[in-house]
Amino acid sequence: MYEKPTQENLDKMFDYIQEKMTPDKFMPIKTDLAFDTIKMLMSEKIIDNCVLSNDELSFVKISNDYNEKMFNYISNLDFEKWIDISSEVQAACIKLCFKKIDGLEFNADYSKFRKVNMNFIAPKKND
Repeated sequence: MYEKPTQENLDKMFDYIQEKMTPDKFMPIKTDLAFDTIKMLMSEKIIDNCVLSNDELSFVKISNDYNEKMFNYISNLDFEKWIDISSEVQAACIKLCFKKIDGLEFNADYSKFRKVNMNFIAPKKND
């Protein structure tokens, strides 16, 4: 039987994330209710420093310090240069930067990312 997150679920999860969750460390999501609660908090932008893993079986709270350092690093990157991603936490932090920096993209297996020049539009080829 599906159980929709209640306000109490949202409040408890929010408190746990803000007060007890270790930053920059993935935590498993153990129930469908927990998953739905986390997704709801994220979609409503009540928490904006958390990211789901690619398989959506865990999530991580990114520290503000790490997020700021990654944002500054990415902002200063050259366009079109692929950068290796060294950890799943680093990939999650880069995903947070996607919300603030236009033109970021991952490769197919999330092992690299790059900054794309959004001002350059390649001309279409005539067939």
